[in-house]
Amino acid sequence: MVKKHKFKLLAAGLTIVAIIALMAIYAAASTIEYESFSEDYASPNSVAVSGDSVFVADVTLGKLYKASMSGNITATWDAGAQVNRAIVNGSDVYALTGGLDGKISKLDNNLTAGSVVTKNAGHTPTAAVIVGDKIYVANRFSSTITVHNLTNLEITATIEAGREPFAMTVAGGNIYVARRFMDGDFKTTTTTNAADVLVINPANNTVTRTIKLINGTSIVSDICASPDGNFVYVSSTIGRYSYPFTQTDRAWMLSNAINIINTSNQTLLTAVALDEVELGSSNPWGLECTADGTLVATISGTNEVMTINLAQMHNEITRVQNNQNPRLVTAMKDIPNYLPFLDSSSRTRVRLDGIGPRDIEIVGNKAYICQYFSENIAVFDVSAKTQLTDQTISIGNSPVINLNDEPFNVNRVRYGEVLWNDATTSYQQWMSCASCHPEGGTDALSWAGASKPHTNTKSMIFSDRTPPVLVRGSRENAFSNVRRSMMFNNYNTYTDAQYNAALQYVKYMFPLQSPYLNRDGTKSASAQRGETLFEEQGCAECHPAPFFTDMKMHPPNKNSRADNWEKNSDIKYDTPTLVETWRYGPWMNEGSSGTLKQAIEKSLPDGHGLTGAQIDDLTNYVGSIGIEDEEFGVDTVTFKNTADKYSYFKPEPGYDLSEITVFNQSGSNKAAKVSFKLYDPAGIEIASYEATLKSNMKRKERAELTPENVNIPTNMERGSYYIISITDSASGGKLATDLKITY
Repeated sequence: MVKKHKFKLLAAGLTIVAIIALMAIYAAASTIEYESFSEDYASPNSVAVSGDSVFVADVTLGKLYKASMSGNITATWDAGAQVNRAIVNGSDVYALTGGLDGKISKLDNNLTAGSVVTKNAGHTPTAAVIVGDKIYVANRFSSTITVHNLTNLEITATIEAGREPFAMTVAGGNIYVARRFMDGDFKTTTTTNAADVLVINPANNTVTRTIKLINGTSIVSDICASPDGNFVYVSSTIGRYSYPFTQTDRAWMLSNAINIINTSNQTLLTAVALDEVELGSSNPWGLECTADGTLVATISGTNEVMTINLAQMHNEITRVQNNQNPRLVTAMKDIPNYLPFLDSSSRTRVRLDGIGPRDIEIVGNKAYICQYFSENIAVFDVSAKTQLTDQTISIGNSPVINLNDEPFNVNRVRYGEVLWNDATTSYQQWMSCASCHPEGGTDALSWAGASKPHTNTKSMIFSDRTPPVLVRGSRENAFSNVRRSMMFNNYNTYTDAQYNAALQYVKYMFPLQSPYLNRDGTKSASAQRGETLFEEQGCAECHPAPFFTDMKMHPPNKNSRADNWEKNSDIKYDTPTLVETWRYGPWMNEGSSGTLKQAIEKSLPDGHGLTGAQIDDLTNYVGSIGIEDEEFGVDTVTFKNTADKYSYFKPEPGYDLSEITVFNQSGSNKAAKVSFKLYDPAGIEIASYEATLKSNMKRKERAELTPENVNIPTNMERGSYYIISITDSASGGKLATDLKITY
């Protein structure tokens, strides 16, 4: 639950005044409001069934559960880290856990603590398949497949897999690995920008083929094989990135689909839209087939299960191949764009009673489905096309989130995350926020929008801390961006409380630890050398710590692929934050750099004189940038004038300092002293404010400081600046990099 505690800091003469030092012309009392995101929601992310037992991986509480078919939890293993996936093989249960320091563990089927064998895997092990006496593990952020011996889990081989290997299946003796996003630069002169599937031969552990999916394919979520192994199916979105943002009707911007691969020749056959003409199937996720030939898909954005008769679907595809002119489809290339294509494939859609269906496991004619936001496993009868509500397996007991209610009785951040992923209130259910920003990130596509040139989908990470928002800075802050984007998609059906909940989710998006770091989270020697080069080459002028952006607008980079008319115009681009930039390629405003190193090379000044090794060092530093060195962090600085107009981070003459919001980013138990000082261009102090936070704040807990009578002079000169410092009140040591903003 959201917990808030207010502590009024009283005037001089009371003992509590020691919390605050009044340092300059403007004295200030303050209310500190602490808001905590209690990460106590269970989030079933993976399910595996063996006999009469169901094993469930919980990604937020870091637990692996064993449940009976009657719904009782019979055993629990606390992994001490996020549990990304559960796999069952005979009497053994395998768990993929952790992030940067990813692990694979083997347990007996009673989850006995003494039975656990654990070995290192890669960064965020996400999926696995067993072939013979080996288990192949897809490590999402270290871009590898590690091959482990089933007996002792020792790594016997490592296969380079490129960007975000996310889902795996086996067909025809080969391993098919689906990558979540496209890898490489965005191409404006060719017709295919899409995620792909790698084919691995387990006999020699080599990648033998890369199969590019349908143009626009992104946010790949699952992969499965047909019962006969002749085909492989991949769930994804398809972005219509060349279209202007004028509507969502009839998949104008996005469709939701399965790509189909023919395993006999290992080529893409086609893609089939899961949507109907006036009803989207937003954000398809889990895929699995029954033995008798029914494909079952979970539609996470609309909380549905879809079933498709495979024989009928492939018969329709064959008719197109044979030029038999079925309805309006006359060529294979038309199939992905023809929304009624599955109408003759006995497609059914069934709304589940929970929120966020994801991973799926089928045993016989029963499908076991993780309902991520409802903390349970739904059981679905595939033959009867109905949910067996009396067989639901619950793993959590947090307050139920109902999107029809206002977000007052549940955690607002969790409520906002649900809204972010929900498409049920959008126009015809075409898309949710997560359709372009999965996990708050990016779909890796570059969109034409309403004007040229293409511009990347930006990550929302730290967007609330680094205004303005969007590539061209067209939104002044994250709230206006979230609100207006959601209004476009759902015709303003949300309340102010719901918009604010979505913003709370954005505020609590924290960067992951980078794969450029060592396993213990420290910078490599190369990155440390690169940090020095970052300063020497002037990179910090536009990308100063701690946000690594100056929050200003600049003309296109000299190596930008922007059209000539734009290079000669007054159009400018927002300086992007470099926090977690390793994750969000392709880089440059229009996606012209397929690797971070290429982006850095393009950004270096002419005549920089760096060697190849030094550019590697610089790349390793930029790729390492996160918040590891920032125990606390400034979330928001708000200024307000007498007309109730607001300015975020940027001081304005005649405004008052209204609020400073600070996060405990690390779980530090130190009492942090927050100091605000405003200086004129000559460095003479104009105003100041100071407060000390409590010493037992939790990780991701937020303190809202509300100064009083801290005024910005009406005659403040250009070049004036303020600095916010966060230090240990006991030792005076730095708990964060100073934030400096210049007027």
